[in-house]
Amino acid sequence: MKHPYLILSIFIITFFNSCEQLIDLKLTSIPPIPVVDAWIYSDSVFAYISETTPYDNNNNTPLLDVDYIKLEVGNNSIYLNKIETGKYGVKLSETPPSFTPINLEIKVKDNTFISASNSLPSKVAIDSTYTVYKPQGGIWGSGYYITILFEDIFEEENFYRIKIFNNGIELTANNILLESDINKNGVQIPYELPYAFSLNDSVEVELLSLSKSSYQYLVSLDQLSAIGSPSQSTPENPPFNVKGDAIGFFGAATKDQNKLRIHVENDSSVFSN
Repeated sequence: MKHPYLILSIFIITFFNSCEQLIDLKLTSIPPIPVVDAWIYSDSVFAYISETTPYDNNNNTPLLDVDYIKLEVGNNSIYLNKIETGKYGVKLSETPPSFTPINLEIKVKDNTFISASNSLPSKVAIDSTYTVYKPQGGIWGSGYYITILFEDIFEEENFYRIKIFNNGIELTANNILLESDINKNGVQIPYELPYAFSLNDSVEVELLSLSKSSYQYLVSLDQLSAIGSPSQSTPENPPFNVKGDAIGFFGAATKDQNKLRIHVENDSSVFSN
């Protein structure tokens, strides 16, 4: 036999092709349930209500109208106004006291109820800001870099989120910037914003002081968004605090903000509020 390997290869290919079968995996769909994304801040409350969808759904996430959304703070009840389908909000006349339980109740149109609880932490203010011009080099792009300074509260665990807007556009919409007072308890914390700005940019910085559960929730979301990074371990599911036949989170944060514009004065970059 002059070509034994050729004949053997043809036999193997023919054998495995004859054993090939198409398997149709039939996945059972479960009924959709509400998804809650609600936050209370120092001066306002917002809630977005949507529904779960099948994994192969390529359409936009469906938004959901509900009968009402109510906050209970002490003996006071505050109802959120419908802004548009699935979006609700209300301005607060006063900030609820720190560490006071705040209960969220949502009545869905099929007469089921969703609930969650949280509390506002103490507010931490931005003390001051300064800027430094950095030329191109290393991981830095050339531009003006802003540092905010704020005084951590010694008696409490403190957790922070920083939001940044430049010329009216949020730079941190898909980038969760978090900080805590671990190893920084009770001291002034300098935080350099990881963005390069240009002259005449109008910058707004929000310092959100988070409840501990809100911080843990955002950490888990940040880990989920980093899936695929070589250094990223397998994340756990987010620690939802919504109760009832629903998933989601009701977060709480006090807020301080600083608006400024970068300009040059005597060859030094400065801010004007």
